Amino acid sequence: MSRNLSDNHVLINSGGITKYGNGVGTTAFRIRQVTADPIWIETNNTQAVVIDPNCNVTCKQNLVVEGSLVASKAVPANSGATGVAGEIRFNADYIFICHATNSWKRVALSTFS
Repeated sequence: MSRNLSDNHVLINSGGITKYGNGVGTTAFRIRQVTADPIWIETNNTQAVVIDPNCNVTCKQNLVVEGSLVASKAVPANSGATGVAGEIRFNADYIFICHATNSWKRVALSTFS
């Protein structure tokens, strides 16, 4: 069936779920993946957000957080532990920042008044 891109409709096929149109209001999606393949969201035919089978989310551009940002509590074992530049991890004593691939720095936390 041929549809005009200005129509407000959703196409579901082997390529996934695609929402077309410029309708107003709220559109809610429930996307379910039952294989080990990642799910991704594209804008302008480019991957913008990727969710892998372990629920790791990768944003391909800037991530703007209007609410709370939750960082990982799984801290690196040492300064050469596996990590990707930009990762932030923490525990009760330190904040760890991966500044280059597999290269971490940490900042000690202290109480203040």
